[in-house]
Amino acid sequence: MAATTLENNFTYTVFIDLDNTLIRKVSGRELALNAARKGLLKISSVPGVLFSYIQYKLGLKGPVEMSEKLAGWTKGMPHEKFDRLCQDTIEKILLEHIDNEIIAEIGRHEMNKARVVVLSASANEICGRIVSYFGFDDAICTVLECKDGRLSGKASGNFCFGEEKIKRLRDFCSSNNIKISESWYYGDSLSDLPVFEEIGHPVCVNPNRRLLHLAIRNNWKILKTGH
Repeated sequence: MAATTLENNFTYTVFIDLDNTLIRKVSGRELALNAARKGLLKISSVPGVLFSYIQYKLGLKGPVEMSEKLAGWTKGMPHEKFDRLCQDTIEKILLEHIDNEIIAEIGRHEMNKARVVVLSASANEICGRIVSYFGFDDAICTVLECKDGRLSGKASGNFCFGEEKIKRLRDFCSSNNIKISESWYYGDSLSDLPVFEEIGHPVCVNPNRRLLHLAIRNNWKILKTGH
């Protein structure tokens, strides 16, 4: 581990993805399903949202397209109602699917005085609560656009995916005197390849065949949990 102590007494930084890494679910998908159960999303819209996610997993749709589909159903919803929906989804669904092996990994880093930052394409209303619940230090995530108290169905800026994710990570590190070469990243997706390639200590969590091949070829750490 890095021995250099930062200004705020953190010794190094651990970035961690949310969906299928810290939690064994896709938060956006569960949020949409919960909205449908509560009558906040038309049942007829659910198959389209889920199909978009399946296309993404099969490599038939890009992550930004998938995110736009997952966020589009929120258009016109009062932000206050969306915020309550996020809280309900976390408390009743997502917390039941936390990967305890990942939590244990993060706990070991925290014992070494590491800063822990959630780095995810999920919405700020989800990520911020996860950070608070587990006592992490910060979140870098997607911020949904809000106009006159209602969601527009789009992101404010870019979705925190792919190249945007590594850009946000670089900016965060620059602003907080963090060395990327001494930092860790836990993630599961091939879309996170820009982060895996640049971070000092990449950890591929339950990688699919393509990511597993890259991890072996690049000598990246592979972590298989009890999924």
